[in-house]
Amino acid sequence: MIKLNQIKSKTIIRGLLLGFISFLGALLFTAFFIIKITYAKYQTFLSASQLSNDQLISLIKRVDRNPSTKPTTFLILGIDETENRPDFPQLTDTMMLLKVDPQIAKITALSLPRDLWSEEYQTKINALYEYGRQRDPNDPTSFPKTIIEDLTQQEIGHTLTISLDQLGKIIDMLGYISIEVKDGFVDERFPRSDVDITTERDPEKLYETVVFEPGLQQMDSTLALKYIRSRNSSNLDNGTDQARNLRQQQVISAIINKLSNPQLYWHNPHIAGELLSFYQDEFDQYLPLEQAISLAISIVRAGSALSINSVSLPISTLNEVGVIEHPNNLRPYQNQWVYIIKDREIFIEFIDQAMTEDKN
Repeated sequence: MIKLNQIKSKTIIRGLLLGFISFLGALLFTAFFIIKITYAKYQTFLSASQLSNDQLISLIKRVDRNPSTKPTTFLILGIDETENRPDFPQLTDTMMLLKVDPQIAKITALSLPRDLWSEEYQTKINALYEYGRQRDPNDPTSFPKTIIEDLTQQEIGHTLTISLDQLGKIIDMLGYISIEVKDGFVDERFPRSDVDITTERDPEKLYETVVFEPGLQQMDSTLALKYIRSRNSSNLDNGTDQARNLRQQQVISAIINKLSNPQLYWHNPHIAGELLSFYQDEFDQYLPLEQAISLAISIVRAGSALSINSVSLPISTLNEVGVIEHPNNLRPYQNQWVYIIKDREIFIEFIDQAMTEDKN
């Protein structure tokens, strides 16, 4: 009986050992498989980023592991460098204050109408970048930064210029962006980018018709850029500058949301590499890559999903009271269509509240 029990015990122990060895083998195989996949993804990322292993390690060492959680405000200057307009002044098609608050993982985007009048310089603010180029070609963003800081009383940490071409390339790398088109509209006078407007006069050749269907749309770069550039609509609500500002905010928000999705990079490491390389080539001069990564780390450490709040300056109409208005008499403004600030104190107070609103 004792001998039988000993045999059974040995059998059980042998079975447990075999089971443990099988489990260990499966674990090692899984670990090897994961390491192999991870290494392959790493190599894909490295190749797309055009960095060597040593260069990547050097970049990682420069990243601040304990970044500041202090809010930072960016001035975004969108340049519409339409083809076949080489001699035109570079006016900003978009001017936006983007406040990033890492502590609560929140971004506030405030659009400034390009037709907003600067009383001090007797010009629309969309010309400030061109004046900056004329004053200092090596640092054209310094001038608009100074003027917008004074105008809004907001401290600007970094100024970044982005062209429609650059924006389109980012969307191309991401594949597409998701945009909720609240009210569909048709623009029958959308300017063609492949026509020289300085010589062509035929409306049939100058313009094309673009249709935006209502609902959630997956937009490629071509459609997304048309969405933010469109200025005309049979529906007057969609043909205003205010509606256009909101569409620009939508596109920027959609890009940020997609960029902040870590699963995108795990499944598509080449996208992460391409974006890193593109950032170094195009935007590192405005905010060094290691600082941008530190900012991203501080947002992730907030432990909550990134939220984006879009704000526009309210415009006074017959039925609504706003902080800016369109004057009836345009002679003091060189007969240009402009918006003027009704009351500077109220204007500054509105912006301050919008940029520092409840942190819940």
